[in-house]
Amino acid sequence: MRVQNEPGLAKIRIVKIYLVGGAIRDRLLGLDPGERDWVVVGATPAALEARGFKPLDAEFPVFAHPESGEEYALARREKKIGSGHKGFSVEFGPDVTLEEDLQRRDLRVNAIAESDSHELVDPFGGRVDLNARTLRHVSPAFVEDPLRVLRAARFAARLAALEFNIHEATLDLMKMMSARDEMRSLSGSRIWRETEKALKTNHPSRFFSVLNDCGALAVVLPELGDAAGAAPTLNKDHGETPSFKALEAAAGLDPRAEIRFAALVNALPGPGAGVDVETILARLCKRLPIRRKYADLARVTSRLIRRATFPATAEAGRLLARLEGADAFRRPGRFQDALVVCQALESITTSGGEDAAPTATLHRAFDAAAGIRAAEVTKSGIWGEAVGVELARRRTEAIEKILADGAG
Repeated sequence: MRVQNEPGLAKIRIVKIYLVGGAIRDRLLGLDPGERDWVVVGATPAALEARGFKPLDAEFPVFAHPESGEEYALARREKKIGSGHKGFSVEFGPDVTLEEDLQRRDLRVNAIAESDSHELVDPFGGRVDLNARTLRHVSPAFVEDPLRVLRAARFAARLAALEFNIHEATLDLMKMMSARDEMRSLSGSRIWRETEKALKTNHPSRFFSVLNDCGALAVVLPELGDAAGAAPTLNKDHGETPSFKALEAAAGLDPRAEIRFAALVNALPGPGAGVDVETILARLCKRLPIRRKYADLARVTSRLIRRATFPATAEAGRLLARLEGADAFRRPGRFQDALVVCQALESITTSGGEDAAPTATLHRAFDAAAGIRAAEVTKSGIWGEAVGVELARRRTEAIEKILADGAG
């Protein structure tokens, strides 16, 4: 529910509240707008708090609505005073105008506001860019914040299905920004936050291809190039490298970011790269605050399958060892997720045929082996360490049978 423009929020100026940013952009594009953000013009922090709004940030004038919980920010100006993403002074108060607030935003399509009477305020041509399927910076101040390079790449990924492209002038600014030392000042948490959001888009590899095009990929995610021994070769159709093809394949199978991340990482080591998945993960996790479930799934997948080196006719003992190494019997849910990742990897590394289905073989082997439990072994009078030996023997035998049935 919208908060009406109430003079009571400030004693002197008329307070106006506008819906801003992504909610308007997405609605105009026919997309689900998701969360809504609001800008309050003509008020002070004290006036908002007097109305029950709760401060959310000690440094910025952002508040939670007392009923909806949606974010309301006072209109503000920003001035560059130092290096990096946080090198800004912020001015806010009743005298800051809506246009001044919109001018500090990154892209024109994100600089559209709507009044409580549903009138659109679009001083920088955001609707023109929406119609032209263009992502273009609002002002030259775009270059002052290196995080905007990642944000522009993320929006390109989110809107790739609608054939949005980054304007040539904006891409030129992004190239210039990527060559500056400020890009290296971005914290790991900021880089990962944008990367994780990009992984959830319909075409996540577009995020990486844009970063590559402007030279930022080697700075913020050098592991993607290092693992291949060189900078990736990409195109605007969501990438040509195996890792980005795997990422797109995973995106077509599952919406979860951890599935997509695991596919990306497991497809990285190229021929002669001299680096394995475990090493890549260690490097990434050292720099970025990657959640454990992401790293664990990528690691488990690497233990299940080695790209293009795992035929369906693999002997049963080796299959069982891989299942046990992936903790498949104790963590069947994670194992099923790893199979989705394997399927994405398989789709870009095999050419089909009866002996080119490692994922199907892993699935069948697990189903056969998981049906045999330790309790059944103990019921037959076997105890102690012998239980594990007998359980492995029976499971190996079950896997041998399904392999033989498959071959027949």
